[in-house]
Amino acid sequence: MSKNQGFGVVGVILIAVTLVLIGLIAWKLMMPPSSDKTPSQVKSTKKYEDGSKTYSFEYPSDWTPTPTGTDNVELKVPGTVTTELPIGSYQINKGAIVGVYSSSCNDACSLEDTYEGIYKNVDRGTVTLKDGTVAARFTFGYESEPATHTVFYKNGLRYSITFTSEGEEASSPFFPAYTDLVNSFKFIN
Repeated sequence: MSKNQGFGVVGVILIAVTLVLIGLIAWKLMMPPSSDKTPSQVKSTKKYEDGSKTYSFEYPSDWTPTPTGTDNVELKVPGTVTTELPIGSYQINKGAIVGVYSSSCNDACSLEDTYEGIYKNVDRGTVTLKDGTVAARFTFGYESEPATHTVFYKNGLRYSITFTSEGEEASSPFFPAYTDLVNSFKFIN
Protein backbone atom coordinates (compact mmCIF):
# COMPACT_ATOMS: atom_id res chain seq x y z
CA MET A 1 0.00 0.00 0.00
CA SER A 2 1.40 3.40 -0.92
CA LYS A 3 1.47 6.49 1.25
CA ASN A 4 -0.88 8.30 -1.14
CA GLN A 5 -3.69 5.76 -0.61
CA GLY A 6 -3.47 6.11 3.20
CA PHE A 7 -3.61 9.90 2.94
CA GLY A 8 -6.63 9.60 0.65
CA VAL A 9 -8.63 7.62 3.25
CA VAL A 10 -7.63 10.00 6.04
CA GLY A 11 -8.52 12.95 3.81
CA VAL A 12 -11.98 11.52 3.07
CA ILE A 13 -12.59 10.95 6.79
CA LEU A 14 -11.50 14.52 7.64
CA ILE A 15 -13.77 15.95 4.96
CA ALA A 16 -16.73 13.83 6.21
CA VAL A 17 -16.18 14.91 9.82
CA THR A 18 -15.88 18.56 8.75
CA LEU A 19 -19.15 18.37 6.79
CA VAL A 20 -20.97 16.78 9.75
CA LEU A 21 -19.69 19.51 12.09
CA ILE A 22 -20.73 22.25 9.65
CA GLY A 23 -24.19 20.63 9.41
CA LEU A 24 -24.56 20.46 13.22
CA ILE A 25 -23.51 24.09 13.63
CA ALA A 26 -25.94 25.23 10.94
CA TRP A 27 -28.76 23.17 12.52
CA LYS A 28 -28.03 24.65 15.97
CA LEU A 29 -28.04 28.20 14.57
CA MET A 30 -31.42 27.66 12.89
CA MET A 31 -33.07 26.27 16.06
CA PRO A 32 -35.08 28.75 18.17
CA PRO A 33 -33.37 29.65 21.44
CA SER A 34 -34.29 27.29 24.25
CA SER A 35 -35.06 28.29 27.78
CA ASP A 36 -33.48 26.55 30.75
CA LYS A 37 -36.30 27.78 32.97
CA THR A 38 -39.15 25.57 34.11
CA PRO A 39 -42.73 26.69 33.37
CA SER A 40 -43.11 27.92 36.97
CA GLN A 41 -40.09 30.22 36.54
CA VAL A 42 -41.39 31.71 33.30
CA LYS A 43 -44.78 32.73 34.69
CA SER A 44 -45.19 36.06 36.43
CA THR A 45 -45.44 35.97 40.20
CA LYS A 46 -47.12 37.93 42.96
CA LYS A 47 -45.97 38.46 46.53
CA TYR A 48 -48.10 37.39 49.48
CA GLU A 49 -47.71 38.67 53.06
CA ASP A 50 -49.69 37.10 55.91
CA GLY A 51 -52.10 39.22 57.98
CA SER A 52 -49.59 39.66 60.82
CA LYS A 53 -46.82 40.58 58.39
CA THR A 54 -44.73 37.73 59.78
CA TYR A 55 -43.79 36.08 56.49
CA SER A 56 -43.98 36.47 52.74
CA PHE A 57 -43.58 34.29 49.66
CA GLU A 58 -44.01 34.50 45.91
CA TYR A 59 -46.60 32.50 44.00
CA PRO A 60 -47.72 32.23 40.35
CA SER A 61 -49.97 35.18 39.49
CA ASP A 62 -52.70 32.91 38.12
CA TRP A 63 -53.14 31.11 41.46
CA THR A 64 -55.91 32.38 43.76
CA PRO A 65 -55.00 33.00 47.43
CA THR A 66 -57.74 32.74 50.06
CA PRO A 67 -56.83 33.68 53.64
CA THR A 68 -58.15 31.06 56.08
CA GLY A 69 -57.16 32.88 59.25
CA THR A 70 -54.75 35.63 60.30
CA ASP A 71 -51.62 33.71 59.41
CA ASN A 72 -52.99 31.00 57.10
CA VAL A 73 -53.72 31.01 53.37
CA GLU A 74 -54.69 28.48 50.73
CA LEU A 75 -53.83 28.99 47.07
CA LYS A 76 -55.80 27.24 44.34
CA VAL A 77 -54.24 26.55 40.97
CA PRO A 78 -56.40 27.49 37.96
CA GLY A 79 -59.14 24.96 37.23
CA THR A 80 -59.15 23.40 40.70
CA VAL A 81 -62.49 21.79 41.56
CA THR A 82 -63.32 20.75 45.14
CA THR A 83 -66.24 19.15 46.92
CA GLU A 84 -67.09 20.39 50.41
CA LEU A 85 -67.19 17.62 53.00
CA PRO A 86 -69.49 17.62 56.05
CA ILE A 87 -66.52 17.72 58.44
CA GLY A 88 -65.61 21.26 57.35
CA SER A 89 -62.98 20.12 54.89
CA TYR A 90 -62.98 19.42 51.17
CA GLN A 91 -61.94 16.84 48.62
CA ILE A 92 -59.94 17.89 45.56
CA ASN A 93 -61.62 16.54 42.42
CA LYS A 94 -59.32 18.30 39.96
CA GLY A 95 -56.20 20.45 40.27
CA ALA A 96 -54.18 21.26 43.38
CA ILE A 97 -54.13 23.46 46.46
CA VAL A 98 -51.14 24.84 48.35
CA GLY A 99 -51.75 25.73 51.97
CA VAL A 100 -49.51 27.84 54.18
CA TYR A 101 -50.47 27.24 57.80
CA SER A 102 -49.11 28.23 61.19
CA SER A 103 -50.08 27.09 64.66
CA SER A 104 -48.63 27.12 68.14
CA CYS A 105 -46.40 24.11 68.54
CA ASN A 106 -47.05 23.44 72.26
CA ASP A 107 -44.80 20.49 73.19
CA ALA A 108 -43.57 19.53 69.72
CA CYS A 109 -41.38 22.45 68.69
CA SER A 110 -38.62 20.81 66.66
CA LEU A 111 -38.16 18.69 63.57
CA GLU A 112 -37.20 15.78 65.82
CA ASP A 113 -40.54 16.10 67.63
CA THR A 114 -42.34 16.07 64.28
CA TYR A 115 -40.60 12.88 63.26
CA GLU A 116 -41.52 11.15 66.53
CA GLY A 117 -45.24 11.82 66.05
CA ILE A 118 -47.53 10.43 63.37
CA TYR A 119 -44.84 10.92 60.73
CA LYS A 120 -42.43 8.49 62.41
CA ASN A 121 -42.46 5.93 59.57
CA VAL A 122 -42.74 8.37 56.66
CA ASP A 123 -39.87 8.86 54.18
CA ARG A 124 -38.56 12.38 54.58
CA GLY A 125 -35.85 14.77 53.62
CA THR A 126 -34.89 18.33 54.46
CA VAL A 127 -34.88 21.62 52.58
CA THR A 128 -33.32 24.92 53.56
CA LEU A 129 -35.42 28.07 53.31
CA LYS A 130 -34.19 31.41 52.02
CA ASP A 131 -33.32 32.62 55.55
CA GLY A 132 -31.39 29.42 56.39
CA THR A 133 -34.19 27.74 58.35
CA VAL A 134 -34.03 23.96 57.93
CA ALA A 135 -37.38 22.36 57.15
CA ALA A 136 -38.58 18.77 56.95
CA ARG A 137 -40.17 17.63 53.68
CA PHE A 138 -42.27 14.49 53.46
CA THR A 139 -45.27 13.10 51.61
CA PHE A 140 -48.20 12.02 53.72
CA GLY A 141 -51.86 11.91 52.76
CA TYR A 142 -54.70 9.80 51.53
CA GLU A 143 -54.34 7.56 48.48
CA SER A 144 -56.53 9.78 46.32
CA GLU A 145 -54.96 13.00 47.61
CA PRO A 146 -51.20 12.74 48.20
CA ALA A 147 -49.87 15.70 50.16
CA THR A 148 -46.29 16.97 50.33
CA HIS A 149 -45.55 18.84 53.55
CA THR A 150 -42.69 21.23 54.25
CA VAL A 151 -42.62 21.79 58.03
CA PHE A 152 -40.47 24.12 60.12
CA TYR A 153 -40.53 26.01 63.42
CA LYS A 154 -39.96 29.64 64.28
CA ASN A 155 -40.69 31.70 67.41
CA GLY A 156 -42.85 29.01 69.05
CA LEU A 157 -44.93 28.40 65.94
CA ARG A 158 -45.11 25.38 63.65
CA TYR A 159 -45.34 26.29 59.96
CA SER A 160 -46.48 23.90 57.28
CA ILE A 161 -46.50 24.55 53.54
CA THR A 162 -48.59 21.76 52.07
CA PHE A 163 -49.14 20.73 48.46
CA THR A 164 -52.24 18.59 47.86
CA SER A 165 -53.50 17.35 44.51
CA GLU A 166 -56.19 15.00 43.27
CA GLY A 167 -53.64 12.33 42.42
CA GLU A 168 -50.06 11.64 41.38
CA GLU A 169 -50.69 12.77 37.79
CA ALA A 170 -51.95 16.18 38.86
CA SER A 171 -48.94 16.96 41.00
CA SER A 172 -46.35 17.09 38.28
CA PRO A 173 -47.40 20.27 36.41
CA PHE A 174 -47.88 22.24 39.64
CA PHE A 175 -45.16 20.84 41.88
CA PRO A 176 -42.31 22.99 40.46
CA ALA A 177 -44.32 26.10 41.38
CA TYR A 178 -44.81 24.69 44.90
CA THR A 179 -41.05 24.24 45.17
CA ASP A 180 -40.51 27.82 43.95
CA LEU A 181 -43.02 29.07 46.57
CA VAL A 182 -41.20 27.21 49.37
CA ASN A 183 -37.85 28.53 48.11
CA SER A 184 -39.17 32.12 48.16
CA PHE A 185 -40.66 31.86 51.68
CA LYS A 186 -39.05 34.23 54.16
CA PHE A 187 -39.77 35.72 57.54
CA ILE A 188 -40.27 39.49 57.57
CA ASN A 189 -39.45 40.07 61.24
